[in-house]
Amino acid sequence: MDTSTSQDHGAHSADHPMLPQYHYILYGTMFSLEFVLGTGLNVLVLVYFLTKREASNSRFLYLCINSVDITICGLSFLSAVTAFKGGSAALLQHPIVCTCHGMLWNIAPRLSIFLIAVLSISRTLSLIYPLRKMRKIQIAAPVVVYTLLQALQSTIPFWFGKRYKFSDIHLICGWALNDIEMNQIVASFLYLLFTTVQFVLPAVPIVLSCCLSCYQLRNSNSTIKNSETKCRKRQATITILFLTAAYIFFNLPVWVYTITKNVIVFRGDWEMELSYEQDVLLQNLLTTHTVIVNSIVNAVVYLVRLTGLRSFVCRIMRGMCVWGRCGKSDNVKRLTHQLTHQVTMG
Repeated sequence: MDTSTSQDHGAHSADHPMLPQYHYILYGTMFSLEFVLGTGLNVLVLVYFLTKREASNSRFLYLCINSVDITICGLSFLSAVTAFKGGSAALLQHPIVCTCHGMLWNIAPRLSIFLIAVLSISRTLSLIYPLRKMRKIQIAAPVVVYTLLQALQSTIPFWFGKRYKFSDIHLICGWALNDIEMNQIVASFLYLLFTTVQFVLPAVPIVLSCCLSCYQLRNSNSTIKNSETKCRKRQATITILFLTAAYIFFNLPVWVYTITKNVIVFRGDWEMELSYEQDVLLQNLLTTHTVIVNSIVNAVVYLVRLTGLRSFVCRIMRGMCVWGRCGKSDNVKRLTHQLTHQVTMG
């Protein structure tokens, strides 16, 4: 989850006390590790999915989720640079770069949650109705529509003559509701819409689908006679359950924090008994880094669950070792050809 639409989001150091230097060192280290691990692992997964010729709904959703995960992890690079510069905007001081960074950071986490929901629901439906195959348009259409809606939502600041600003406490670009003059009730409603509705509400169908899938798995022996089909469906469902479990695990603290903040916003007389530094640290850990770590864990789930992906990675590693030892172009070409052939066939 991002904090770019929160009501108390600050954009300039003049609006709040400066954070201690160790905060920026901590954030810079975390963003750097998340960028290297997350981008590297997810790019490997993306290449694997692209080389497979299987045209299934699950592959399409895996590709979408993986592309969003690469975007989330890739955005960590710019945040890492700003952290090591002590909260200075650095590359994000350019308006176009800041706007692109802010819009992508607004869209990607929300889209990731929606894709997990679609993946969970579609898998549950395939288990409940094994003889009914969902058409790709039934999967692709909601994804495209929701992506366009999120892209439209990310342009809201421009409607009021505002722009995305760099925040030296969250190290991302975003916009704040209190930058826009509006009724307090409307502002509170929009805050609820941008946070609870879009981040917490999807958890309901995701958790329900997860429970139904577990129930169907336990009863699959009596519904699926073909052992090969049963095994394939079981393995695919377990993989999706792992992805769903990772989403729930990393977003549960976010849900608690978001709901608490919403209660504070609507009541107006509650306060979180935290110091400024503690509140900022909690916001960054719960609303930024959990999203990025979730994207990394998704790639790890693919590596653990997909045998073909593990074989693909092993062949790449062996090819790199041979490349490093001999460096002959004919061997490199031969290994590349074999690698592509084996992946597309397996």
